[in-house]
Amino acid sequence: MTNPVSESIIEDVRSRTDIVPLISEDVVLKKAGRNYVGLCPFHSEKTPSFTVSPDKQIFYCFGCGTGGDIFTYLMKRRGVAFMEALKVLAQRSGVALPEDIQSDEEKSRYRQREMVYEINQLALKYFTAMLKDAQHGGAAAAYLERRGITRETRDLFSLGAASPQWDGLLQYFRRKGIGEEDLATAGLVIPRQDGSGYYDRFRNRVIFPILDMAGRVTGFGGRVLDDSLPKYLNSPETPAFDKSKNIYGIHLTRQDMRENDQVILVEGYMDVISVYQAGVHHVGATLGTALAESHGKILSQFGSDIVVCYDGDAAGQAAALRGASLLEKAGCSVRIARLPDGEDPDSLIRSRGRDSFLQFVQRALSVTAYQLQDILEKGRKDTADGQADILRKAIPVLGTVRSVSERDVYIRNLARTLGVREDSLRTDVQRYVRRGSAGGTVTGVRPGERKIPAQKQLLPAHEKAEQALLRLIPEDPEIWMTVKGALQPDLFSTDAMRRIARACYDLDAGGSRVTVSRLLDFIQENDPEMYAEAARLYIDEEDVHQLKNAVKDYIQVIQDFQQKEELQRLADEIKEKEEKGEQVQELLSRYQKLLRRGKGGQS
Repeated sequence: MTNPVSESIIEDVRSRTDIVPLISEDVVLKKAGRNYVGLCPFHSEKTPSFTVSPDKQIFYCFGCGTGGDIFTYLMKRRGVAFMEALKVLAQRSGVALPEDIQSDEEKSRYRQREMVYEINQLALKYFTAMLKDAQHGGAAAAYLERRGITRETRDLFSLGAASPQWDGLLQYFRRKGIGEEDLATAGLVIPRQDGSGYYDRFRNRVIFPILDMAGRVTGFGGRVLDDSLPKYLNSPETPAFDKSKNIYGIHLTRQDMRENDQVILVEGYMDVISVYQAGVHHVGATLGTALAESHGKILSQFGSDIVVCYDGDAAGQAAALRGASLLEKAGCSVRIARLPDGEDPDSLIRSRGRDSFLQFVQRALSVTAYQLQDILEKGRKDTADGQADILRKAIPVLGTVRSVSERDVYIRNLARTLGVREDSLRTDVQRYVRRGSAGGTVTGVRPGERKIPAQKQLLPAHEKAEQALLRLIPEDPEIWMTVKGALQPDLFSTDAMRRIARACYDLDAGGSRVTVSRLLDFIQENDPEMYAEAARLYIDEEDVHQLKNAVKDYIQVIQDFQQKEELQRLADEIKEKEEKGEQVQELLSRYQKLLRRGKGGQS
C-alpha cells in the first residue's frame, strides 16, 4: 500500500474507527451471532448476505464476494482512492494527517473540531472540580446524594457542577488564554443581546458530560438545581456535537449491550446512571425523547433487541410509542416496556430494586402488541359500539404486521378477547391490506430479518484444519510461532490456502506482526485476486478461541495428509518405473522411511 502516510498513522485511524457504526451509516445491520448482517450496498439483493465482523473489523458479502476493512469499504462505497478514504476516516476519528494531504477546507474543519474537543476536555476538568468545591458545587453534590448516586458512580460518569455565577466558566478560560469566540463555537458561552460580551450557558446545574464511543467529550447536559427553565439543557450543535448521533453513556455500556444482545433505551441522564449503578449496564439514552433514524443505526449495531423504557405517564408512553415505531421503520427489532404510571427507570430502581425493573424489561411488548393492548385498555369491550370502535382502530395496526404467522397470532388473540369470529376479523384485515393501506406487500418475513443460511460446505478434515490454522494465526503470536515452526506454505493443499499462508509468511518476514487487517492490506496490494477469498475466510463467525486448544491436532492432520499424499505419489512412481524395468531401490528406501515416520518410528 504505497502512500505518503506512515503505517503508524494508518493503524491509529484503524484502531479508532469501529467498522460497525461506519457501515451502519449506509446499511441497516442486524445482530446475527457474533457478526452483523444486512443487505449488500454493492449489489442488489433481497436476502441479507452482507456480513460485518466487529471482532475482526472486516466485512464480506457472500452474494457478490466483496470484502475488506474500513478503508476498502469507503473506497468501494464512494469510488475513491485509498488516500481519500484515509482522509475521511482520519477526520472522522480525530487523527491528524500530514498537512500536505489535506485541503484548506478539511484543515479548517479538523482544527475547529479538535479545538472544541480540547475546550470540552478543559471544561470537564472545571465542572468536576466545581462538584468537589463545597462553595460552588455543594447544591449539586447534595442533589446527587439525595438521588442515591455514589461517589464511585459520579467519578465513573465524570459528573460535575456549574456554579450559579454568570461567568464562572468564562473566567476560568480567560485565565487559560482561550478566547470567547472559541468558547461560543464550543457552545459553552452565549453572546449577550446588547453585544457587551458573553455569559456561561450552564449555570447552577448538575453537569453530565456527553462522551462519544472513543471517549471524547463532545458536549454537555445540565440539570437545573432550582425552578429555572428549561429543566434540562444540552450543548447546541457544534463541530464536535450532533444530538442526533449521540447516545448518552455508550462509551461505558456498548460492550455490555453487545454481550447481552440487548439495548435498554431510557429517557434521561439520571435514568442511565441509576440503572447502571444498579448493575444493569446495557443501557443508554437519547438526548431528549426525539429519536432519529441515525439513532436506530447506532443502536442496532449493539443489540438485536431494543427495549424502549420511558416514563410510565401518558406523555412518556406516547413518546415511547413514537420512538419505537421510528426505530422499527429503521429496521430495528423494538419492544416497549410499560412502567407503572408515575414511575421512571430511576425512581423504579430506587423504590423497587433492580430485579423489579428487569421484570418490566423482560415483559416488554412488541410495537404491535403494545398498540393493541393500548387500544383494548382505552376502549369499551362491554358494548357493541365499543367493540366496533376497538376493531376500527385495531385493524390498521394488524394490517402493518408483515409476517403472516405473527399476524395470525394477534388476530386469534384479539378475536378471542372481543368474542368475535376469527375468520371475519381475518377477512377484514386482508381487505385492509389489499387496499394498500398497510404500506407494502405481506411477505411472511420482516424487512431485514435474516433467513437461515445454507449449510456450510462439507470439507475434508485437512482442509478444515488448514482454514482453522489460518484463522488462528492472526489471533495469537504464540500460535503463529507454533505454526511457522511446523508448516511451510507449500504444505497447504489448495491454491487459495497456500497463497494466504504465503502472505502470512511474507508479512512476518518483513517485520510486521500478522493481524487480520495487516494481512488483508498485504494481500490486497500483493495478491489482489485472493483478497475476496481471504476476507471470506476471516469473516467466519466461528469463535476461534474455541479452536486454540486444537492447534497441534490441526498441524498433525495436515502433516498426516501430506505424508499420505507423498506416499501415494511415491507408490505411483515406483509402479511406473517397475513397469518400465527401471531401478526403484532409492524410491523404495524413501517410501519405507516415510512409512516408518508415519508409524512413529525413527527415520
